[in-house]
Amino acid sequence: MTRKTKLWIITVFILVVTVGSIWVFSIISTGLPSLEELENPRPALATKVYSADGVVIDKFFE
Repeated sequence: MTRKTKLWIITVFILVVTVGSIWVFSIISTGLPSLEELENPRPALATKVYSADGVVIDKFFE
């Protein structure tokens, strides 16, 4: 192989790895929450108050 051919192969390899890394990162990051959601979590929890017979009287939550 000539030096020019080796340089061409290395360049193509670096390009493929870079594009592949960007593609994988974009796939992985689509399901992640935003930074705002991470800094200000809003849990979907509520406190339920039950009567003696098991009926929900009220719910308390923020």
